[in-house]
Amino acid sequence: MRTSTSISDTAPETLAAVEAWMDTSETLSEKPNKLVEGSAVLNEASSAVKRAGPSRNKPSDRLIQLIDPNPTEATVFISYKRLDWDEFVRPLILRLYNGGIPVWVDQYCLEMGKNWHSEIDTALDKCGRLILCITPEAVASRFVAKEYHYFDTVGKPYYPLMCRETKLPATLALTQYAPYGKASIDRLIRLLKNG
Repeated sequence: MRTSTSISDTAPETLAAVEAWMDTSETLSEKPNKLVEGSAVLNEASSAVKRAGPSRNKPSDRLIQLIDPNPTEATVFISYKRLDWDEFVRPLILRLYNGGIPVWVDQYCLEMGKNWHSEIDTALDKCGRLILCITPEAVASRFVAKEYHYFDTVGKPYYPLMCRETKLPATLALTQYAPYGKASIDRLIRLLKNG
């Protein structure tokens, strides 16, 4: 049985620091120290959760409900390039988790010994929505392309977040995206909760 601790359970001030770090109109290239600052904030958040141990305030299966290896139509598949994990994906997942949005993400949901291609295909089939974290490396990835192409082909909604300025391929050029940031993620959480 897994137990979990939410950042909001243990350190509201740490969650506020994560949110403050994400709430910026500056890009990382405009403020080079932003990534270092964000990394320190997330490391502190992670440490706070580890220090606190299992949650006493929420059911022990809360994390399993939100980061779920058995996705449903309500689950959001996170499509990204591994290189973007620390800077964009991990903070996004923290925001979605604290917003009550169930997600499927390979780093938490793939089990040792399982065929990861098959597991990802199953998750793509079962998840009802997809968030695409757009960076130059992500759009160059054949695996990321496979994921959003699948959603486009079967008519499931997907939501592109422009994490770093990227020349979009023709398959994404006509899809409205939002810039990565607190306001866009808050809007996305509201959208996901309402539909």
